Amino acid sequence: MFGDGASLYRLWVRKGEPFAFQVSGNPPVKHDGGNTVAHLTLTDEQAEDLACVVIEKGCEWDLIPHERQTAEQSEERQILLGVQQGDRVWPSATCPTCAWFDPLLSDDPCGKAGWVPEMVASFGDGSVAKTALTECPVPHVWSDRGGEVESG
Repeated sequence: MFGDGASLYRLWVRKGEPFAFQVSGNPPVKHDGGNTVAHLTLTDEQAEDLACVVIEKGCEWDLIPHERQTAEQSEERQILLGVQQGDRVWPSATCPTCAWFDPLLSDDPCGKAGWVPEMVASFGDGSVAKTALTECPVPHVWSDRGGEVESG
């Protein structure tokens, strides 16, 4: 629940006539008659108005409240959004583009350093993962934790 009485929803619209709308404080939503998904912050009144539009266009739809997320899903979403992360920074500006990048890890966001050995071994066999290791500007992040620096 937000301060103005609005809640977060996931709108899923299928079939029906194409339409477009925008609710105040939200991005525009365009439904082309196929499959449309959007996240919206809505008051109860806005949700009712939206329902009228979608029904009028003959669409199948679901308006799923945020509260239907599991505690684990909610925590993961908050981490990915950077909520309550304080001054956390990545070891390098290139980390978010790396194949090994995993911001859900509590320490450094490097899968090579934080994943279970079986996962590291399986993922590390791929050419993209190997290239990422050879191009890593901060190999000490994972080599200090038992990972080996691989040569090209």
